[in-house]
Amino acid sequence: MSKKANKLKGAKDLTELESAQRRRFILCEQESAHQMPSSILIWHKTCIKRIRLRFGLSKYQMLWITFGKGLVIGYALAFFLHR
Repeated sequence: MSKKANKLKGAKDLTELESAQRRRFILCEQESAHQMPSSILIWHKTCIKRIRLRFGLSKYQMLWITFGKGLVIGYALAFFLHR
C-alpha cells in the first residue's frame, strides 16, 4: 500500500468528533505558540517544578496531591460557609 492510500484510510477511520477535536487541538497549539507566557505563569511553573524535584515527586503524584488538596479546601470552605 502506498503512503497516500494509508493516509486516506487513516482519515476515513476517524469519526467526525475525533477530527473536530484534532482541529481544535491544532488551533490551540498554533495560538499558544504566538503568545508570550506571562512572567507570573513562568514563575509559578518554575516554583512548582522546584518543589516537585525537591521532594522527588513525579508529575502524576503532584496531580493527585493537588486533587486531594482541592478536596480538603473545598470541604473546609463548604463546612465554614454552610454553618
